[in-house]
Amino acid sequence: MHYGEAMCFFFPDVVYDRLMAHLKERVGQRWGNEGMPPVEERRKTVAELESQRTALLEKRRTLEGEINKISTALRS
Repeated sequence: MHYGEAMCFFFPDVVYDRLMAHLKERVGQRWGNEGMPPVEERRKTVAELESQRTALLEKRRTLEGEINKISTALRS
């Protein structure tokens, strides 16, 4: 195990604090994503999209069933 891995395992808070201090020193308070929506808004959008996807998949299954019925009727 490398020294860094051991530090992360045994002292994750210390590693996090040092890493964040170093990043803030080099980058500052601006991370370049200020124009992006907040995390809560993104989570809400993801939940809405997943709900829409579920509804669309159900509609797709229904349409496939109807197409199969029509195809079966045409073959008879």
